Parts: sequence; C-alpha cells; structure tokens
Amino acid sequence: MQHLKSFLLTIFLIFFSYVPVLAIDAPTIFRNSKDSVVLLMSFDENGQPLSIGSGFFIHTGENLVSNFHVLNGASSVKAKTTSGKVIEIKEIFGIDEKHDLVILSTPFKGVPLLLADRVSDQTWEG
Repeated sequence: MQHLKSFLLTIFLIFFSYVPVLAIDAPTIFRNSKDSVVLLMSFDENGQPLSIGSGFFIHTGENLVSNFHVLNGASSVKAKTTSGKVIEIKEIFGIDEKHDLVILSTPFKGVPLLLADRVSDQTWEG
C-alpha cells in the first residue's frame, strides 16, 4: 500500500508541475485524490496473479482508467480501493493499445478523480 501511495503522489506531482501557479501542496493533492485511485490486479485463467497496476475512477465513478499493458492477457481483473474494498471488474469498456489505455466498467461507484476545475470545450487529438 505504501508503494501505491508513493507512486500516486509522484504521478500527481509530475502532473501538477506543469500548472503555472498552483496554490496546493502535495499532502493536499494526495488527500483529495486518494479515494479516486485503485490498485488493479490481473489474473490468468487459473486465477494466478499476472500483473498489478493502478487506475482511477472517472466521470460518474463507475468507470476506471488504467494502462492496457496491466490487463493484456488477463482472464480476470480486480480493483482494490484505498479503503481495502475489492471490486470485480465487470467489463472492458474501451481499449486504446496505441496509447496504452483502457477504460473498465465496475459495479462499484467510486469517487471520480478531478483533474481540472472545469471542463474545456477543446477537442484533443492524439
């Protein structure tokens, strides 16, 4: 769990280092985002652990975003919240192998990660 906390803190520090002026410190960022982040565990067809990674809740909190390579070749996937609740992933909602992204659907309603104060109407292409 400590590794997950350190990893998440590092990711948020990197992300927010690109914001010109940020009147928020690292502990506050962690405190505000920890309930949005999960540990993902993928398993093979025999139920043996295959890989682990992290993900975060988006939109309404019933979808998770993670990296495709964490799930590649897995037969099943579970998510563990920072409170210790284990969630069975219902289905893969979307995959973008080129950008190593996957969107997962869960029966659990988590706290969506807030990445910005407002949503821009710009369209990003990648």
